[in-house]
Amino acid sequence: MSIFEQITNSIGEKGVSQIAKQLGGDNESISKAISAALPTVLGAMGRKSGESEGQGILQQFLDENDDDAPEDSADYFEQGHHEKRDVMPLLQGILGGKKDRIEDGIGKASGLDKSQVGKLMQMLAPLVINHLSKQGKKENREGSSLFEMIRDGGKDAETKSGSGGLMAQFFDQDNDGDFDLSDVAKIGMGFFKK
Repeated sequence: MSIFEQITNSIGEKGVSQIAKQLGGDNESISKAISAALPTVLGAMGRKSGESEGQGILQQFLDENDDDAPEDSADYFEQGHHEKRDVMPLLQGILGGKKDRIEDGIGKASGLDKSQVGKLMQMLAPLVINHLSKQGKKENREGSSLFEMIRDGGKDAETKSGSGGLMAQFFDQDNDGDFDLSDVAKIGMGFFKK
């Protein structure tokens, strides 16, 4: 099972409900937002894992991950593990100057406001790091091997979510257009019906 599948399975309907409770909003809007945000975060981490600057910020957060944190997302959020440290440097590091437009795109695709989307990103980023850290240790990966795992996980997330072309266009080119995730959000709705 891929990292992306592990994380979506760990979220499920229970995780969606826990996130909705913390952010405010209905489960359908939250599901759409996660469907757009999760492959974006994991995909961006995968893209940045091939750059020395990106590797530095990822390694820092992986090293500081709490290995006792649960993999189940509902428990993870309920216990407040996502609030234990400031993940804004991580999000800025992987999304750069595109962060605001990405959040706008997720908001348009889901119906959540920008504040809710920002908080969602701050919940998902440490959850993804938690899964990457645990998987890396399970497979005895470190250094370049660990970053290869993250890169593969990012590509897989983009492929399975249908966001690959959009992500490539948005991150790899100097694209000033909108980050339209509405189709990605629709594709991903089925991920959390468990």
